[in-house]
Amino acid sequence: MTDSALRILTIGKDSDLLARLYQALEHHTVTSVAPNADASALAEQHRADMIIVHVNDDDSVDLAVSLALTHEGTPLFVLDDHPEDEMGRVLIKAGARGYASAGLEPEVIAGAVGDIMNGELWMPRSVMQSMMHELTAENEAGQGHEDPRLGLLTKREREVVQLVAKGASNKDVADQLGLTVRTVKAHMTSAFQKTGTSARLELSLLVRGELPLKTGLSA
Repeated sequence: MTDSALRILTIGKDSDLLARLYQALEHHTVTSVAPNADASALAEQHRADMIIVHVNDDDSVDLAVSLALTHEGTPLFVLDDHPEDEMGRVLIKAGARGYASAGLEPEVIAGAVGDIMNGELWMPRSVMQSMMHELTAENEAGQGHEDPRLGLLTKREREVVQLVAKGASNKDVADQLGLTVRTVKAHMTSAFQKTGTSARLELSLLVRGELPLKTGLSA
């Protein structure tokens, strides 16, 4: 598939990264848009073969998580100004096909795009190893009796939600779990979308078993 030109949508406005992306993807059709509320709609409109998102603040983290969860059919490659293993796990589990530092050189970006379009996951080895360890721990722990919507969450997302249900702020959660605040926000965004909730109070009620299933949510 990578032998023919791809339609690639890039979301971000960093001029240096855009220059490297255009160099790396010179044989493909690249459309660049700024990160805003219409980015998801633009992704649908352009019918891109791949979406590349530049993550550099909380809003772009939320956008990346949302795109990963809602555009399953389009490979998503996330380039992060401040890459960290936990963020990589959040995005890959949400559905992203690649996660890496935004500082990659053009030839590495080109190789990553080719690998992703060939069906591979592209991420730092440390992210892959930590995901394997987490999966093993989840399998060993098993699942208890809980609201089925909580079963949609990863182990880490459940940890975050449990603390939020006890009244913890994002900073409190970050301190207790050894995460950054932006990673906690990414977990919260993913948890909101997976459970069909939109506020911390709803998540808290969900954890306590006090939030009725909404129409359209299966048990």
